[in-house]
Amino acid sequence: MANSVLFVKYADNQPVKIKTLYEKQGVRREDPLLDVADVIVAVQQALPSKLGAIDPDELTLHCVVDGVEGPALEPDYLISNLTAGVTAKTALVIKSRRDMEVFRPFDPTSYRLAFPFFVSPDCDEHLTLLGRDEVVRRINQVIDNRSGWPKYMPFIISTSRGMGKTFLLKTIGSQRLKQELKSPFFVEAAALGRVLSFDFGRIPSAVTGVSEASSFPKRLMVYYLCRMFGGSIVDGLHFQDSEFSAITDVDARQPKFKGWLSKVLALSTDQVIDEYVRLTNIAFGVSCGTPPVFLLDEIQLLCGRTNIVSRFGNQGPQYHTYLSILLTQLAIFQKPVCICAGTNDGNLLSLTEYTSIVPEILSLTTLSAKNEYHTYWAQMTNFASSKLSRPLEMEGDESLINALVYASYQIPRLLLFAHQTWASLRASGTYNREFFIQTFETEAVKFYPEMADIWLSYSTEDLAHIILACSVHHVVKIDSTVPGTQIPWRTLTRNALVFPYLDGCYVFPYGIVWNAKVTSPGKATKKAVEDRCRELVPNLEIQDLFVSYDRLCAHDLYNLGLAYESLFVSSLAVKYYLQLVQFGCADVCLSDIYDLDDEEADGKTLMSDLIVNFSDGISIPAVEKAREFPEHAITHHKLIHNAHYDIIIPAKINNN
Repeated sequence: MANSVLFVKYADNQPVKIKTLYEKQGVRREDPLLDVADVIVAVQQALPSKLGAIDPDELTLHCVVDGVEGPALEPDYLISNLTAGVTAKTALVIKSRRDMEVFRPFDPTSYRLAFPFFVSPDCDEHLTLLGRDEVVRRINQVIDNRSGWPKYMPFIISTSRGMGKTFLLKTIGSQRLKQELKSPFFVEAAALGRVLSFDFGRIPSAVTGVSEASSFPKRLMVYYLCRMFGGSIVDGLHFQDSEFSAITDVDARQPKFKGWLSKVLALSTDQVIDEYVRLTNIAFGVSCGTPPVFLLDEIQLLCGRTNIVSRFGNQGPQYHTYLSILLTQLAIFQKPVCICAGTNDGNLLSLTEYTSIVPEILSLTTLSAKNEYHTYWAQMTNFASSKLSRPLEMEGDESLINALVYASYQIPRLLLFAHQTWASLRASGTYNREFFIQTFETEAVKFYPEMADIWLSYSTEDLAHIILACSVHHVVKIDSTVPGTQIPWRTLTRNALVFPYLDGCYVFPYGIVWNAKVTSPGKATKKAVEDRCRELVPNLEIQDLFVSYDRLCAHDLYNLGLAYESLFVSSLAVKYYLQLVQFGCADVCLSDIYDLDDEEADGKTLMSDLIVNFSDGISIPAVEKAREFPEHAITHHKLIHNAHYDIIIPAKINNN
């Protein structure tokens, strides 16, 4: 068999010479090249940097006759039949299938807003945003005053895991809101492809150093331009889609696009914003100066300290975090909106204390209003029913639903698990009420393993104080510590052991934690914690502070009243104890215990006249104490059915 020579060209490169019998340096091939498939493999080997990573099945060979490229040759077409390719001028052309993509002008009617990095349950599209009206109103209010911002004002949403922060970002970005909550700024940004979202939990490698933090906004904008315009032509540029991790090195085929990409990545952030606006204006046929919106999730991963000094303060140099460096890149004249969300890890709220940024801090709480979680349950039921042959019915099942809602503490993610438990077990014909609660709590601990591991992580003393503080809606500051401990509240929210409730209070999921199976001995036990609470507040039963829905429903009218009496007495004694721990004074003004504000002036005035001392906790006498009752304890006659006074609160008149 005679040796033949073929010339094959790839893209704009010079043709390469392929010998059918010999490889380089006269080494004879083990198998001579016989057909098109053999030639494709040989060309791949000759051009490893350009074609080596491409699957041979994605490559095709074409003849060019009189300057016209012909169709792809069949893989089994014999080389001996070829008339083209025998000279450099008649070189065969090798292509990958992506080279044959046809770039067409961008069609704005085909654009759909997407959140490629946000992973959410399928039900999200069937739910409305609940319990977040004030958060959205505050965001809209701040955005409406963008022109008057004295410094750059990013939004920082700090909360516990599972509180619906990703869902909030999506609904704001897409403006899937009630009409009165919609913002013209966001509506315009969403319509013009200017809503950019990212989840650092999905790609934590996106920012691993100072340079990545500085360049992140630019890289994200380039990524979204390539994603939005991928396969299309905008301003003469042939945009190609790319993974975010490869956005700085897109394997572009058009020299003009290559040059544009290289140039734009070298620009400053404000210049890239201008370019983003320019290209989207061209693509959508508008003239609009609205800058991009950045929606960033899981930002606690960027709160590590860098060695970049932000400003020297009274206590020495203050250092940037990766997040503050990133946000500083957005502190430019266009004032792009940036909403960040994450779990609090201590640096989250103070990340910009010494920079040119003034963050607007927001928090997400549990769905505390009945109409909120009832609406949520109804919407989830409609979604679940759409996938079943027989619709689910809420009517007649209110008692079980309320028990599950109560057990979830109205924490959004736990509400989801509660509904999924109810829907799946009801659809399977299960009616054992206790099994519903147990199944739900098992699912809750799978998502929040911290709740079962709490016994391994904290001492008896610490757990007793955490439970006491959360049991009575004790008002705290996120950067303070739990009374009686050195544990910052922010650590507990980060670890999803407490959850923001209302007005600076936190809720502890007592029922789930107490019922979780403990697999190995830890620092504390349930009995030890209960006993310690009883020592700190004499005669306290912590079960009286965390009454289950089923336990309440099981009471007759008398015992129901007794349960509420016990709740009142126990919470008052605990509130007093927390005041004593924090301020060290045994005599406390009753109005301070209840932390009344000026809007409750009448109650505050009345209580301000009373000084109490409950240092002996709760007294539960077996015989009625109508006159000679303890001076430093709340007397509760819960053991006496016909007592004249159910509760006696000793107090002195405030002489001040």
